[in-house]
Amino acid sequence: MGVRVKGLAQREEAKIVDFYELLGVSDDADLATIKRAYYSFAMECHPDVSGDEEGHDMCVLLNEAYAILKNPELRALHDADLAQQREDDEDGFTGVAYSKWTTRKAKPGEDRAVFVDEFTCIGCKQCVWAAPATFRMNEDYGRSRVFAQWLNTEDDIQCAIGA
Repeated sequence: MGVRVKGLAQREEAKIVDFYELLGVSDDADLATIKRAYYSFAMECHPDVSGDEEGHDMCVLLNEAYAILKNPELRALHDADLAQQREDDEDGFTGVAYSKWTTRKAKPGEDRAVFVDEFTCIGCKQCVWAAPATFRMNEDYGRSRVFAQWLNTEDDIQCAIGA
């Protein structure tokens, strides 16, 4: 079954910064090109030139970019994350939940949410039958999605997860 329960804090993911774009270099730039761009930009954003707070924040980000792009292992990880982010952007993935949030049948102070792992969902509709107010089928993909949080009782939702 492709249904999971997660804490609300776990569902938010920050977008990564495209360090190549930040430095104004191409994705396949060599280390010398990256170094020149880093030093050129560092002179512009230095706190003595651009102001204390704004310059400091930009220099921190710039230093992180340079540290990652000059290290082959870290650069490969950054490139993989960036490629995934670009693919997600092309697919229209926003990271925002499709479901509505309601606490109608949730316990007071509930901060968990139910999500369907669409990669493992086989479209059996068991969760929809067990908790029809919470789960709905996405007809475009033949998979289940959470329509609204906590519209069914927790027992019904657990039954759906177990199905």
